[in-house]
Amino acid sequence: MKIARVMALVCCCVVVSAQAADTAPSQDIQNLQHQWVLANYKTNGELRQADLSVLASKAKKIADKYPNDPKALVWKGIIFTSYGKELGGLSSASINKQARLALQQAINIDPKVMHGAAYTTLGTLYYRTPGWPTGFADKDKAQENFAKALEIAPNDRDANYYYGEFLLQQKQYNQALAALHKAMQTADEKSMAAVAQQRRQQVQKAIDKASAKSA
Repeated sequence: MKIARVMALVCCCVVVSAQAADTAPSQDIQNLQHQWVLANYKTNGELRQADLSVLASKAKKIADKYPNDPKALVWKGIIFTSYGKELGGLSSASINKQARLALQQAINIDPKVMHGAAYTTLGTLYYRTPGWPTGFADKDKAQENFAKALEIAPNDRDANYYYGEFLLQQKQYNQALAALHKAMQTADEKSMAAVAQQRRQQVQKAIDKASAKSA
């Protein structure tokens, strides 16, 4: 009996150890988030592009080291999406494809990770990227991914904001306003306090634009 208990304990430890090895240290993920906030909101122009380039390399290394960690994959996708947007044009094609792949991999592991952030970012990619042959823009896939994100987290600020932006682009102004007002009413998350003010400003700007268009 004692031997059986010892063996069971050993097996349990091995499983826990294996799970830990598949997950990036929380500090690594927090660092990616913090540095993304700084690059995305605190710098401008060429400095932002340079910072996002460095950060994309860091995100890739972490995701490559922990390929089964959905959070690491989502942050790679978010950072690559931001970097691709900053690059624009042909230069962004490869970056956007890598972002899409990372997000799809995260969804395959845990579709609900980070309140459905993989779906939100995929939706954003599908409506912001150029069309064929340089990109893979697809408004139907954008709509589909936003719907899945909002099914997981209907009150998520980012999901409602980016969905509102998408609807605004599609000239669906009343629907855009509904999503954007919902984004504005969402309580701030402590973990994202650093971007709350900037995001509110973005939401308000989009509301003003949608209101003017719908008048």
